[in-house]
Amino acid sequence: ESARKHMSQAAYAYIAGGAGNEKTMYSNREAFDKFRIIPRMLCDVGERNIGIKLFGQQLPSPFLLSPVGVLEMVHKDADLAVARAAAELSVPYIFSNQASYSMESCAAEMHNSPRWFQLSWSKSSDLVASFVSRAEKCGCSAIAVTLDTTMLAWRPRDLNLGYLPFMEGKGIAQYTSDPV
Repeated sequence: ESARKHMSQAAYAYIAGGAGNEKTMYSNREAFDKFRIIPRMLCDVGERNIGIKLFGQQLPSPFLLSPVGVLEMVHKDADLAVARAAAELSVPYIFSNQASYSMESCAAEMHNSPRWFQLSWSKSSDLVASFVSRAEKCGCSAIAVTLDTTMLAWRPRDLNLGYLPFMEGKGIAQYTSDPV
């Protein structure tokens, strides 16, 4: 609720909302809530390691920062701020296809820190190839493919406000920075 106080009504609706009646969103939260941290009593914790090996890459923890589009609605530095935080914490950042800043700009903020790219599949094969090439060139070690966005979802919160950030030119930096 505190985030709601600091965002516009449209920004909160876009970020907090989901498709349809949001049942999938609630089901995902419910599934995640089933996981618990299990305490291990009387164990030597003098040396601990929470690192994991994922896709042949050693990571310091099992956390990744997932892609969130149109971050400029909540922070002026948007994706750049997340890239800096990810680099500082050595947490891999998955660059959003619907970013407010290009993947190259974010990669420059991260130096050698791990990063991936979220590819929202497009009807244009040339655009997909260009995004993948750019992701490789800026050091992305994996691609998270999103297949369900070839058409915008029915998002009642956004529809009720008559709001779509892309119509204001927000969240389209990957497209406007792409040669295709």
